[in-house]
Amino acid sequence: MNDNMFTLIMVIITAAREGRYMHGNGRYYYIMEGNKPVCIDLINGTKMVELTYVGTPMVCTATANSLTSYLMLQDSESVPREYDARLAHDLVKEAVNSDRLLYTNGADWTILHTDGKSVISVNLGQVNKATISSSNQHGSWKYMQQMMNYRATISEATKKHMRF
Repeated sequence: MNDNMFTLIMVIITAAREGRYMHGNGRYYYIMEGNKPVCIDLINGTKMVELTYVGTPMVCTATANSLTSYLMLQDSESVPREYDARLAHDLVKEAVNSDRLLYTNGADWTILHTDGKSVISVNLGQVNKATISSSNQHGSWKYMQQMMNYRATISEATKKHMRF
């Protein structure tokens, strides 16, 4: 799922939870933005003002829950790349010192990007190289939903061992 599609679905979910949802059929969803009806076409990935549409805005938890479940089941994108081990170590070190560590098992480190939304996975378990995977918006959101705000902590001994 690309970032545009994810963003459009999140707009629908937010509208359904906030009482701005009017209608949806799997392809077309009608919501209110400001005082204008908007049509979101999930097949073409577009959002357009639809002044001729008449509907009553409402809360629709069924739609919000259904689309949230859909997002949780969809595959997300993550692109792994090899980097110099020192650069990757410095990236993790900065994240640990900035309280952006989400998870670690010693070799794998999952950190929150400085934007506060994106998730980055760093594998430091290799010699002289590291693998860094950046998740797209959907993958980052999905990770955060699954982890339910869990944050890993590491001991001072581990920080010293890892030269953090």
